[in-house]
Amino acid sequence: MDDNNMLEKADTLSAEIDNIIMGLSMTSTGTITDATGYLNEFMTGLEGIAKTANASGHTEIVKVSQWCQNNLLFLKKNPSQENDFFIESGECWHWLELISAHLADPEETSYISALSTELLRSEWFNAYKEEDLQALLLQLKLLANENNNNHDHDTASANEQSTTSSLAFTWDDDTHPEFLEAFFEETTELISELATLLKKVANGELDSEGRYNASRVAHTIK
Repeated sequence: MDDNNMLEKADTLSAEIDNIIMGLSMTSTGTITDATGYLNEFMTGLEGIAKTANASGHTEIVKVSQWCQNNLLFLKKNPSQENDFFIESGECWHWLELISAHLADPEETSYISALSTELLRSEWFNAYKEEDLQALLLQLKLLANENNNNHDHDTASANEQSTTSSLAFTWDDDTHPEFLEAFFEETTELISELATLLKKVANGELDSEGRYNASRVAHTIK
């Protein structure tokens, strides 16, 4: 697999995870109100992540996705008040949110620490093996680097194009200055808000509505 193809697949995997989280967040505030509905939605998302991760060669992402699917099947076959709460509260996919947060901000070490805690929770009938956890954390670090390299490559290409092109970057003549001012001001505020929300997600301080709000802010910025 050449470097460009690897970077593209890493970015695709990261986007896939973000989309799954967005869908789960919307589901938690939508029409699905029972544990079975949440499980089916999450299982479908995990299958998509595993497929994309397998295509990109990220075997540890495939492994953790399959591990979670097996755990969810056990929870589905053994309903209880505790198991249903674990599912309906969204806590069963909190680990996936932390992976997304880490890929978006790999320099924030609290995400990895919180991820380890989530995968070793007592609610899982089969906790993640320590050796598998270490392999996963290593691959996440490499994946984050791939994403950063991809973004750096895009930035470098844009800078090169701007220096070699005779075209200047300008706004359309009919763009109202007040709209531009509002755009830059609101975007700065949204980025600051998202950073705060992501830290709360990592620390488990948000309920399903709060996690949905974090996903909504991220999608607005995107």
